[in-house]
Amino acid sequence: MRSVGLPRVYERLDAQNAPMYVPVRSGLSGECLCAICVPTDGTSGLISLGDPSGGAQVAHYFLSYSTIDGNDFALRLYDELRAGPPPIDVWMDKRHRLIPGADWQDQVDEAIRSCRALLLVLTRDSVTSQSVVRREWMRALQFKKPVVPLLLHDDAIEPLQLVGRQQIPFVTDFEAGLAGLRRHVAWLD
Repeated sequence: MRSVGLPRVYERLDAQNAPMYVPVRSGLSGECLCAICVPTDGTSGLISLGDPSGGAQVAHYFLSYSTIDGNDFALRLYDELRAGPPPIDVWMDKRHRLIPGADWQDQVDEAIRSCRALLLVLTRDSVTSQSVVRREWMRALQFKKPVVPLLLHDDAIEPLQLVGRQQIPFVTDFEAGLAGLRRHVAWLD
């Protein structure tokens, strides 16, 4: 998708001189088209996430987690990544409105197909063969997307197909794990 006719940057800062962003998304794909910068004084400006020539959009990161034992962690991670700095566009099923009447799995598959990478939260449940998470990371591999393992439970044994991938540990220190993930995302971009 292209950002046609959107301004490149309008910078507005909040009281701490930090920009605040609210994404504007496509109704069908959920792709971030632009962001509205909303400072505390109520003014706003559009910030295009595409290149200045109207090229391709910055892709989102798909957050895959088990609702059984990774839900609270995933919600916190989503909020932290979106808050920045810099803000990272993350797709999470609980935070994105799925289109009523449309096939849920098709929407998830499209979000995986269009993502930059899949962030896989490794928990005791997410590594079981019955977990829906398995379908998500396998779909990411089919789409040739990088899978970034985020280790939440130190006894979660990664699936054989993912052995050898460097994990980002969140087991004992969330902030250190978040910093490591931000470095990795910057490297991917």
